[in-house]
Order: sequence, then structure tokens, then C-alpha cells
Amino acid sequence: MKQIVLLLLLSLSMAVNASVGDSGMNGRASNPNDYGLSLVHPAPMADSLSRRGTNGYLIVTTDKYSTAVAKFIRWKTIQGFNCLVLKKPSWTDYDEVLSEIKKTYDSFAPKYLLIFGDNEDVPSTHYACNHAKEYFGVPYFLSDVPYTTLSSPLHILRPDMIHGRISVSNEYEAGVVVDKIINYERYPVEGEEFYNTSTHYTVPEDVMDANGDGIQNDYFLLNSELIRNYMMGWGKTVNREYIYGRTLPTQYMDYCFRQGYLVSEDLPDPSVWQATSASLSEEINKGRFYLLYSGHGGIDGWHGFTVSDVSDLANGNKLPVVYSETCLSGSFGEPSCFAESMLRKEDGGCVGIVAASMTAHFLWNEALNIGMFNSIYPDPGIRAKIGQSDTPQWFLDTRKMDNGEPCYEMGEVLQKGKFKMVEMLGDTAIIDSIMIYMYHYFGDPSMEIYTETPACFDPSIVQNGSTVTVNTSGVDGCKIVLSSLTGDQILVKENADSVDFTDVTFPYTVFISKHNYKPYVMHSVNYLQDENVKYNRDILADSIVVGSGVTSLYESGDVVVNGGKLTLVAKNSIQLKPGFKTNGGKLLVHKGTDYNCPFSYEAPVSVFNGSQMVEEPTKSVDLVSVDGSIYVDGNTLVLKFTNPTDVEVYDMLGRVVYANPNLHQGRVNLNRGIYSVKYGDSVKKIMITEKR
Repeated sequence: MKQIVLLLLLSLSMAVNASVGDSGMNGRASNPNDYGLSLVHPAPMADSLSRRGTNGYLIVTTDKYSTAVAKFIRWKTIQGFNCLVLKKPSWTDYDEVLSEIKKTYDSFAPKYLLIFGDNEDVPSTHYACNHAKEYFGVPYFLSDVPYTTLSSPLHILRPDMIHGRISVSNEYEAGVVVDKIINYERYPVEGEEFYNTSTHYTVPEDVMDANGDGIQNDYFLLNSELIRNYMMGWGKTVNREYIYGRTLPTQYMDYCFRQGYLVSEDLPDPSVWQATSASLSEEINKGRFYLLYSGHGGIDGWHGFTVSDVSDLANGNKLPVVYSETCLSGSFGEPSCFAESMLRKEDGGCVGIVAASMTAHFLWNEALNIGMFNSIYPDPGIRAKIGQSDTPQWFLDTRKMDNGEPCYEMGEVLQKGKFKMVEMLGDTAIIDSIMIYMYHYFGDPSMEIYTETPACFDPSIVQNGSTVTVNTSGVDGCKIVLSSLTGDQILVKENADSVDFTDVTFPYTVFISKHNYKPYVMHSVNYLQDENVKYNRDILADSIVVGSGVTSLYESGDVVVNGGKLTLVAKNSIQLKPGFKTNGGKLLVHKGTDYNCPFSYEAPVSVFNGSQMVEEPTKSVDLVSVDGSIYVDGNTLVLKFTNPTDVEVYDMLGRVVYANPNLHQGRVNLNRGIYSVKYGDSVKKIMITEKR
């Protein structure tokens, strides 16, 4: 008998027995003929979604990812998810994993399933498939879908859980990916350009004529243009990165042409077809909220852009969601496929990617693409009818779809895309089932894609004894969560603008979210340790304690600001303990009651009323020694030094308004304005906002 450990919200630990079954197939599922016939005109997905636990989140992983998983769970708990972990030193095979998921699901019934680790860590099923061999030339491929069809293997379009996989191979990669996902959700990119711009990378195939006749022989170009035109109708800028092979296009596939699909007027322009790996890298590095690829591909990546190009990306926190609807780019049984490389890339790459684990069919790819975009942007939806003349029953018809309400959580976007793919293609059950099993979302399946520049909350949070009242100040339809620091209390109010939380466990965190809003997170006490800050972050709390070992709840380690700006805003107190350092980043400390966002300050205005700026861009320092040395109190500059210090204060015109060559402590009354404070070899900017 094997032993497996269940961790519930990091506070419950129990051992259970796990039998290892022997199917005789090494964890392989049966032939998709057994599953495919139920896919024609399936019932609405709402039938299954209503059965799931709204906030349940199941994670399957191994011991080596404990630190990253713990950090991920802390964030999911703050968001209101009830997390449970199936973890052990190693998993033997698919049957063992499936057995434990089934046992857990019977009592927990989560909505989301996350496989954390690559296939060597948490084995997927080898999906044995004669039709895959017949149509695609491979005897089997990997799929996590069977982990989600616990009620019945026939329910591949109505699964019991929405799934995703964070496919990493070591602890360092795990930390990188978790940080990327949390930062994307918690600290969205600032600026409208990111959310209003996307890129389509397309490599059409015009090879039927040896000399190239300009008539397309696939749907790659048509699909890219249909989605591009639709997204432009939503006010987005969609940049083309297109490569052509033999000649410039003149029309789409001939049987689509007869349906009235003419090539766009500007496509024959040679300037449209100048994409290179360098130009695509430049596009990604500028920051695009999504990236779509249409063309042939493989384990190593896309035509003209592969794993080796991913390693050179430098888009930082400007992370797109990627749609890689091509063959094999999600083959997570390999050491490092393209999807894994994009997700694992530090300081760049993507925050999540849809990709296939085997060879895919291009017509189904295009249907899946359209289905996903219609799920996110359902009104009015992409309306098209395309098909294959040599197989008349294979026609993609989006005109008959009911797109319903928009969906933004990426795991569910993929699932609804699969559902709509079947709606569009009709009676093609065998290939439908294969396509459904091969496509995966690599990332957090509960993560919402930002589709507009996020707005900000300005809520009211009032504590009265053990009751905490939260009011969003007029923003309706919000998710409001109160969770205890240990995670043993999670109180959730959906679709609300206010709530009274009673019998609150202290200390606690309040979380407010709504689509295309920057999440509002306020802690009664926030402990920050073992953090590597690379981009702008803001921490709101009644009290903040920062250092390498300020709490036993998290793994100890230094807090280092390596880039961007860390803003600490507290009502009562901010404590900077040993182990807090800056190394090329900035710290902004603000004591007061102003929790408004965004926290963006343009140089030279680095601080505002009641604030204190500590800036050490070139070296690591222990900031405890300078905490409280210079700050603003109303219209007064307060100066406190351990040792007598030479101090000069200049106004915006460079005039000296105060000087003291031997100051220990002092207070200087100033008029409203911006000032430079020179003390020793250091200079700080301050701003006085109150009248003298």
C-alpha cells in the first residue's frame, strides 16, 4: 500500500491509503470510439457547471514543489478558493493519480483541477487511439482530460472539473510560474496599450501549385483574419506578423471562396508579409494582452519561432495569454515542449497557453479558436461558414451557436471553446473526441484574462468588534472575500456591492474582485517575507511587518526589491525588519488612511503627503537604520538622524530654503510644493500638499 498526504488549506494534514491499480495498459485509456458518439449536438454546458463546488480547487503535485504550491494556495485562499492538495514524493502512474482524484472528488467536489508538475511528476494518461494513428500518424498521446470525467467517461464536453497543468520540472521553474500568475492577477500591467493591442502570427500554406498560385490550401490565414476583424470591431489593435512561402495570397481556399470569403484588400501588399523571429520577439516584448498563432507547428514550436527564440524574450511582466492552435506544441511528455518553454520563461514568455499534445486537424483548430473567442466576446460573435469540399460533412458553421454570457477564466474558456467546436462542426464525433482530449491549458485554469485596462476600487472597510463591513462604494457585481491568515476561515459573498462579515477570525484579509478591475487586497496585518520583488507592487494593511523571518506561517527568507517600486500603505504601523533590502528597486512608505489606487508616481514626484521615500538603486542595504529618518507631517518636514548630519533643503528652482550642517533632529515648516532634501551624500524628493 502506498501513502499519500492530503493538505487542506495548509492547515489540515492526514494520511490515507492509496491502492495502485493495474489496468494492463500502463494507465492508457480505451479507444475514443467508446467516447465519441455522444458528442453530436451536446446538451448545454450549464448542466454540468451548476453541479460543481463554486470555490473548490484541487491540486495534485509532488513534495518537491511544496514551497511554490504553498505560495500559490495563499493567493488562491485570499481569492476565496477552498484549496485541497494531493501530494506525495512521487506518483507511480496514471491509475494511481486517477484513483486518488476520484476518492477526493466524492467528498470535495471541486470546480477546478490543477496538475502541478510535468508528466514525470504527475503522470498523464497515454491515450491509446487507432483513429489517432489513422488520421494523425501516432498510436497514442498524453491527455489530462480523463481526470475530469469522473461521473462518466462520456462527459468529455461536460466534465466534472475544469482543469489546467502548470508543467514545470524543478522547484525554481515552479517559483517562476507561480510568481508570473500571481503578479498577472494581483498587479496588472499599467497602461492602456497592453490591453488594447494583440498580435496574430500566421504562416499560411500555399503548396498545391509548385509555383504557388496565391490560393490558400488551409484555413490558417482565413481564421486569423476572421478573428482579427472581429477583435478590431471590439476596438482592439491587432498587429499582423505574417510569413508567406511561395507567393502573395489572392484568395482563400477555393471552396471557401465560393462561399464569398474574399482575401482582404491589403493582404496582397508585400509589406504585410515581412515577419521574422526577430520581429515577432519585438512584438511580444512590447507587451500584448494575447498572442494567436495560425500555422503548422511541432514540439519545438511554430514555423519560424521556436523554443530557442523563447529564451531570448524580454517582455518582463507584460505577459500575454497565448493561443497555440497547432500540432504538438503542448507535448508535455517531452523534456521541454514549446508551451512549457513559454510558461517557464523567467521575466517574459506568457502567463498561460492553450496548446495540443499531439498532431491536430486544422479545421478543428480553427473551430476551437473561434469558439474560445466567441466565449470571451459573445456579442455578436464571429459568424462564419467554412468547410472542406472533399469531405462535405466537415463544415464549420458558427451561425447556429448561442454564445451565452461571456467567460474569462481561461480553463473554462478552453472547455467552452471545445463545446462550441462540436456545435459548429456537427456530426464529426471521432475527430471531435480526439481534439477534445489533446488540447490543454497550461497555467492556472481559474485565472481570468484581462480584456480592458483595469479600473480601481475605492472601498470602505470598517471593523467593529468581530464584524467587518465591506462596501465597494457603488461597484456592483463584485466578489467579496474575507479569509483568515491561516486559511481556516473563508467567507465569500458573490455578486455583491456590500457585506457584513460576522464572527471574524483575526488577523484577516479582505479581497474584492470584478472582471477588469484591479483586485483590492487589504490585510489587517500583512507579513511579507521570502519575496523577490521585480515589478511595481503595492501592499495595503492596517499594519505591515517586513523581513526575513517575521512569521512562522511562511518559509523564511529575505525580501529583496530587485526592480520596480514596492509601495507599503498602512493605517497603523509599518515595521521594516532585518532581511529587507533594495537592489535596483525603490521603496515607497505611506502612513495614513488613503488606500486609493493606482499607486503610480512619476519622477520627480516620488512621494506624496505623509509619505517617505527610501531609494537605494545601486546597492543592497538594511533599511532599518534609516526607517523614520525623513518624512512629512502635514506641512512640516520632519528630520531625525542617529548621528549629526549635514542637511540642505532646496525648492523646485534650486534655492536653499533650509540648511543645517550639524542636524540631529529638526522640523521645517514649508509651503506647498516639491522639495529636494540633501543629507550627507543622499538626496530625497518630498512633496508638501497642505497649506502652511
